[in-house]
Formats: sequence, C-alpha cells, structure tokens
Amino acid sequence: TELDVSHNRILDHLGNLLESLPPGIAKLKLASCAISFPRQQQQLKLLGELRLLNISGNKIGDEGLDNLLESLPSGITTLKMKSCNIRFSDVHPKFTDVSNLRSLDIGVGTHEEREVRNVLACIPDSLE
Repeated sequence: TELDVSHNRILDHLGNLLESLPPGIAKLKLASCAISFPRQQQQLKLLGELRLLNISGNKIGDEGLDNLLESLPSGITTLKMKSCNIRFSDVHPKFTDVSNLRSLDIGVGTHEEREVRNVLACIPDSLE
C-alpha cells in the first residue's frame, strides 16, 4: 500500500499523521511537507512494513538527519532525501544502523570534497 501526502504543510504534526496510518503502508511519500525532524519519531519506527520513504524537499538538515535515521523502521530499503538541506559536514554513523537499505538518493548538490568523503563514510554495506 502507498500513501502520498506530498506537498502538504505537515510541519510538526508528523507524529499525529503517523499514529493515524492504517497497518500495511509500504511506501510513504512526504516530499515537500515542511518536516524538519527536530526529534525522533517513534511512530515511524513502528511502521514495520514500510520499505520506501520519500522525504525529499524537507529542511531536515544535519541535525534532523540523525533523528530521522534513529526513527527509521528496520525494514526500510529505499530512502529518498533530495534537497533536504543536509550538508554532511560530519559523518553520520547512524546510516550504518539502517542495515536493509538498498537505495539512497541524496540528490546532486554542490558538496565540498570533505562532505563527499563524509557521505561515503556513512554508506552502509547493504547499499549496492
């Protein structure tokens, strides 16, 4: 099952949305919803059947990225996060905890060489 609520101003109401989801959601599209992940979202972790999460176009940033990664359910295989204001100024070791991740789309940006090295250091072994 797929749910696409892209281009809605969800803001800090993500927890309310996640709590109201029916079981069985495999694809959740939250592109351009003004979500920042200022804290972990435990409700997201409970979506055990979730395989694809698209959060492109949200202002997640480097700080929100760790909260997002800690919130992901273990079965997630595809993560799309283009234009999320992530600079990768530091290595995000929590990426390696996402053991089933097969596809990661961070888009094309103007990252410095150090930031590219940080991205590469984050990639879990499961990525092809």
